[in-house]
Amino acid sequence: MTPPIKFRTAHGYLSFQPASTADGPVTVQYRPAPDPAAGQTWEEVYLDGIEALFPVPAPIPPPVPGPTPPPSGIVATENVQYVAAVKAALEAQGVSLAGGCGAFEVAANVAYGLRFVGYGLLEKASGNMCQGYATDVIVCPNRIDIVDILSDSGGQNIPSWGVKPNEVTSDRWRAPIPPPHPV
Repeated sequence: MTPPIKFRTAHGYLSFQPASTADGPVTVQYRPAPDPAAGQTWEEVYLDGIEALFPVPAPIPPPVPGPTPPPSGIVATENVQYVAAVKAALEAQGVSLAGGCGAFEVAANVAYGLRFVGYGLLEKASGNMCQGYATDVIVCPNRIDIVDILSDSGGQNIPSWGVKPNEVTSDRWRAPIPPPHPV
């Protein structure tokens, strides 16, 4: 099917007029936009072969839904109660919080929950770490202060909210990643 083409210019719309004789040229005139109230309609022009130049694009498939986190009802807030709620939700899911990567489950969830206000993870290459991140701290939105969110990380994982100013350089801030077990 060849779609009709309507040509609009800065001066109005192009109107193709028939030739005055059988072998005369077709003329093009400018006209104002049609007024539907006055019974005027668009002129339609069909160009054979135009679909070869402008093929109809393939439809965009709908997005594939990803896994949805369980509805925990926990509201992300900048305090120890939020850290405690995240820890309790992970325990209720049966997630092991033992060791450094267990503590990181809490840190990853807290940082991810606070991502829209600028919190992040702390890049860490050695020591108590998991997946290249610190296991018990998150980085504040200013990217140089940290928040110690767990005491005895990897052990009892006691929730806390201890802000430590000017502890790190901003190049160690990392955007939060989707946590392994979201709450």
